[in-house]
Amino acid sequence: MIANDVIDGKIAFKDGIELLKSSRSFIENFARSAQKKKLYLMVKND
Repeated sequence: MIANDVIDGKIAFKDGIELLKSSRSFIENFARSAQKKKLYLMVKND
């Protein structure tokens, strides 16, 4: 019982880290595309 909880905890922890990594890369990609849009708008306005 306790061993299963530890294993489940490790799996949940691993999933949490993966989720954190993917959300971080999503945020970085989003920021990058937002910067590109901003540059595009600045160039377009000139």
